[in-house]
Amino acid sequence: MADLSFRQILRKVYDATSVALSVVNKAGTAVIGKVRLVTATGDEITDDTLDAMKVALKDEPLTYSAPAKVAVGSSTTEILAINASRRYAGIVNDSDEEIYLGVGAAAVMNQGVLLSPGGSMEFVRGQNLSTQAINGICTSGSKNVTVQEAV
Repeated sequence: MADLSFRQILRKVYDATSVALSVVNKAGTAVIGKVRLVTATGDEITDDTLDAMKVALKDEPLTYSAPAKVAVGSSTTEILAINASRRYAGIVNDSDEEIYLGVGAAAVMNQGVLLSPGGSMEFVRGQNLSTQAINGICTSGSKNVTVQEAV
C-alpha cells in the first residue's frame, strides 16, 4: 500500500481511465486553468492543503474463477450469472458455429454480440464491464464456449 498525494491520485485516475477532467463555464465553452476542488464535505482544497493530503490506495489483485466451459443451446443459455462483484470476464467460442450473446437479456439468433468460431469477447472494468447475466444461443445447440471471470 502506497501513500500518494492528491495530484498523484488524479494522475492515476486519468492514466487508468484516459478521461480528462474538464470544466465548462456557463457559456458552454471549456475553461482552461484552475479547477475548484472540494472534499465530500464541501471544504475547498487549496494549493496549501493539496500536497498535505495523503490517501492510501490499495491495488487489489483479481481473483479468477476456475476456467470452465458451457454448452450453449439452441435456446437462450446462461453463460455467466449475474455477479455484482465481477471485475473481468472472458468468453471464447470454442466451436465451429456462430454464437450470439445477450448481455443482461435473453440471447437471440442473429442479434446482439456475434462470436464467430474461435472468436472471443472480454468484459473489462473501466471499459465495457457488465455485471449482468450473459447468455448465449446457437443454431444447432451443444456448442461450447470457454469462460473465466474474476472478482
